[in-house]
Amino acid sequence: MAKEKYSEVLFHELPTDFDVFLNIAESTLNLPEKVAALFVIALRIYAVDRNLGLKMISFLRNEEKLDEKEVKNLLSEPLNKYSYLPLAFFKGASIDNAYTPELPYIVTIKDDGKKSLRRKFKTLYIGCPGVGMYRPITLEKKKRRKINKNLLGDPWFVTEYGSLTLPVPAPVQKKLDEKA
Repeated sequence: MAKEKYSEVLFHELPTDFDVFLNIAESTLNLPEKVAALFVIALRIYAVDRNLGLKMISFLRNEEKLDEKEVKNLLSEPLNKYSYLPLAFFKGASIDNAYTPELPYIVTIKDDGKKSLRRKFKTLYIGCPGVGMYRPITLEKKKRRKINKNLLGDPWFVTEYGSLTLPVPAPVQKKLDEKA
């Protein structure tokens, strides 16, 4: 029987430019848990800066050009409607606190320990404390390319992430005091 393993990936701050993101990503692409957590970061950035977020997402998808349908259906529409959605994946976020994460930013990753039938693929589960569940993300190990020469092992890239952009309940709006 496969044994589940949990890990927490910590970020002291969210990258505000692509070079900072690239520096983090290039040094951790050989660790699937970190790639999964970085994808959550890229979704959060996309929710506030479409161009920068799209560049980050594309990088984590092995620099694939994302087709219009993917951008529309998996990114633009859900994140326009639910801009708070990526925040639900950070530790401390809840419906009651308007998905305000604790600092530093922590993403919990679950590895169910099961081997994929497709050898170079791995499915991890990203904790969504905002709704109390885990959502899958699938990664593929690719042959080394022009990435950080110090990277140990081949890099992982995101192949499937659709469940990460499924809606979460709207945050609870605090009722204003009627007397104010």
